[in-house]
Amino acid sequence: MKIEEDDLRKFEYMVNGVLIHGEKVVYYANDAAAAILGFRSREEIMNFDLYKLVPVEYKNVVFSRIERALKGELLPPILERVFTRDGRSVILKFNIFPIEFRGKLAALSIFTPYLQENAKREVLEGLFKVGELIANKALGEDVPLSEMAKEIHDRLKNVIPDMNMTLVNLKDGKYTIEYCGFSDFSLKKLEVQRIKPIFDAFEEAREMYEPGYPAVEMGLESENGDSASSVSVFSVPISVEGKVAMVIVFMKKGYGSFDPEDIEVFRRVKKLFSLYLKLDQCFTDY
Repeated sequence: MKIEEDDLRKFEYMVNGVLIHGEKVVYYANDAAAAILGFRSREEIMNFDLYKLVPVEYKNVVFSRIERALKGELLPPILERVFTRDGRSVILKFNIFPIEFRGKLAALSIFTPYLQENAKREVLEGLFKVGELIANKALGEDVPLSEMAKEIHDRLKNVIPDMNMTLVNLKDGKYTIEYCGFSDFSLKKLEVQRIKPIFDAFEEAREMYEPGYPAVEMGLESENGDSASSVSVFSVPISVEGKVAMVIVFMKKGYGSFDPEDIEVFRRVKKLFSLYLKLDQCFTDY
């Protein structure tokens, strides 16, 4: 799609933010873009490094999307959390299109604020009810970790369809699968050292997000033997006494399948499993 200078007038009165940009330069911004991103004027955007508004954990995703658009690839919409110039945190729904502008290949980004879904707020409340329930059970009787995982996973699937969750433990130097919630896929073989987002989460003791990890490298095979092309993988480590004891792995087929609200839900889930492991450690020591 080719955008001419005269075409810019159609963006002037849009309520959606519109940016025409390269990887590091902004060629055009409308007034709505300035307002949504917290700038005083569109001219201020032109002289600002917009990557400073992107949270660290999403920079690779944003870089990758812009790079792919500048190569002419048409990408699906995505939700992204950004910081505004005036210090707020907002979730924006982005559509990005490859275009020709001023004789160069550029990216057209159209975005609008995204309101949180009530369903996801409700699942957060539900998860903490589960946490209280599991804590009470753990204090009175033995509750298998897999039982707790299934209860949480079942709730998550109601608001994040087709999401799968796997728990990987590290015991005596060996990686074991404590829970695996796959339905249409089966984990044929797990070699954690070969799976970067899981292995790095153990080794570096930090969250790892891969928006488009090759499914075949995850060891994922469908029942008929075919492989999915890629999966989004978000790995969350849980430490006990200063060492990573378990990594929760959230996966979903497709590139960039998790939005920022999903990531926040997963971080809340981590607290539930941390609580479980601490209780379990207390009983073991006792």
